[in-house]
Order: sequence, then structure tokens, then C-alpha cells
Amino acid sequence: MYKVLTIDGREVPMIANAATPYRFKGVFHEDLLRFFQEVSSKGLEDMGTAEVMQKLGFIMAMQAEKADFSKINTDKYVEWLEGFSEPMALLMAAGQIMGVYTGQTETDTTAKKEEG
Repeated sequence: MYKVLTIDGREVPMIANAATPYRFKGVFHEDLLRFFQEVSSKGLEDMGTAEVMQKLGFIMAMQAEKADFSKINTDKYVEWLEGFSEPMALLMAAGQIMGVYTGQTETDTTAKKEEG
């Protein structure tokens, strides 16, 4: 799924697809799918959830940029985080980031009535 999120006043394109968990593990050496299994049993209250959402947002943003993942590392992640001036911006966008990953979208528009 492709979606452009507005985070901290800037547009951040993101792509989620079947490669996302693989890319996540390659960069962060953490199993994203296992994390979601644990969350489903424990809930989202853990502060580790916020960090995972930030990392997930980063991976999906890099996928949207068509970045060379052989050059992506934690230093690039920190550099990306430094691009946000509001410290809580990504935490506040966690629901939207998760929505991109799960393929859920929200629309603010109503269907137009066909003119006839």
C-alpha cells in the first residue's frame, strides 16, 4: 500500500508490502512479525511499541524512496529521525503508520452523487 502521511508538517510517502518485514529485520535485526504476535497478546501499552512504529515508518519511507537497502543502517535511521523537529511527531502518527502497514485507509470525502 502507498500513502503519503503528513508528519510534523511535512509529507512523508510510505509504502508497505510483503517485503516490509524482511527489510525491517535486515536493518534492525528484529522480527516485526514476532513483535505483532507479542502485541496481540500483551497490548500496545508497552513503550517499545512507539520505537517499533518509528522504525516501521522509517522502513516504509525508505521503500517509498526506493532506497538502496544495502546502504540503509541505524545511522541513516537516526538521521531520518533528526529530520523531525517535534520529538513526539512520530509517536502521534503511530496509528497512521500502522494503518499504512495493515492496508487500512481512512477517507475524509463522501461519495459524489452521480449526475444524470
